[in-house]
Amino acid sequence: MSKIQRFKLLCTFFTFHCSLSALNAQILSPLAKVSLITVSSGDELYSVFGHSAIAITDYDRGIDRVYNYGTFDFKAGYFILKFLRGTLPYQLSVYGMYGMIEGSRQENRTVTEQVLNLSQSQKEKLFGLLETNYLPENRNYAYRFFYDNCSTRIRDMFKTACGDSLQYSQATVAPNPKSYRDWMNDYLKQKDWARFGMNAAIGAPSDHIADAQQEMYLPNNLMAHCTAAKLGGGQFVKETNLLFEAIPKEAESPLFMFLSPQFMFFVLAMIIVFLFNKKQKHKTAINYKFDKIFLGIVGFFGLFVLLLWIATDHGVTNWNQNLLWLMPLHLPVAFMLGKAKYRQQLSIYFYVCTALVLGCVILSLVGQIWKHTSWIPKDALWLLFGLFSRQIFLAKRLHLPQ
Repeated sequence: MSKIQRFKLLCTFFTFHCSLSALNAQILSPLAKVSLITVSSGDELYSVFGHSAIAITDYDRGIDRVYNYGTFDFKAGYFILKFLRGTLPYQLSVYGMYGMIEGSRQENRTVTEQVLNLSQSQKEKLFGLLETNYLPENRNYAYRFFYDNCSTRIRDMFKTACGDSLQYSQATVAPNPKSYRDWMNDYLKQKDWARFGMNAAIGAPSDHIADAQQEMYLPNNLMAHCTAAKLGGGQFVKETNLLFEAIPKEAESPLFMFLSPQFMFFVLAMIIVFLFNKKQKHKTAINYKFDKIFLGIVGFFGLFVLLLWIATDHGVTNWNQNLLWLMPLHLPVAFMLGKAKYRQQLSIYFYVCTALVLGCVILSLVGQIWKHTSWIPKDALWLLFGLFSRQIFLAKRLHLPQ
């Protein structure tokens, strides 16, 4: 054998050995552990719904990886615009278990681990799927709050890795099924303004009653369904461990209620009814400064909600019934008030808007009875009352001859 042939043979053997070593490094040992990690609600709006991740730990192979589908780049170009339009790419990120627990501890969020009862082949398949998904060309995805997020991705990843041997429960977590909106509101009880804004921004798709599969868009629901799930006739979850328990928080000051939308809209409604409507009822001429500001603000936010419907890709902001009272046309109308030539047209306009507000309330009540869900933000009821009262006052007043 010549030196060249020996060199080629040595190179072939070395290449084969390296390939085999790399292959072995990707195969998990029998002691590998796969866990669903659930992090409780945080204080910030982006973290209030909790968080899910998959942890794969294999000390024999030196593997300590937590797969997180809930990350995005704050430095992305046109970040705010992309976020509002629903085109901000989310991505799968990977880090160690210590970093995940430490980050949750700093935010005072409980961390729960559910060790999964996977077979060796299922562990390896899941590991391979996650590693493939983590490749630069695969890790980004189009985030959808209700439909495609850090929790639903994990739900589907488990099903892909385990196949038909994994059976999620068909029973919903709540005794009575809830809509996407109702589930969302459960997590916004302490965030009044966020609850008001989000309920005003989302439309008819959010009122769909979520079945057992769909309600797993929330991490706590995914955790509950994994507890109830069966894998090959046995339990999907082998054991549950509390990795970190949050320190109980102090109750908020009672003064906080005076900053809530319910209280502020109540005050606004009383000002409209008793200060403006009552005092201006018998005046020969009225000043429209308040109406221009009030209707201008309502119209501006109505226009914003309309743009969320027609100019974004969220999937849940279309067919927004709140536009029946949050009228975008109020914005140009605010500039027309006080001009004599528009009196009759504006009178008709305000009569129509008054009817729409009334119809909006009736439809919402029907939805509450029929589907047990209401799409009008409960925080906005006093605002609707004030708006209804002022619109009918303006409709009658503008109808009178000058």
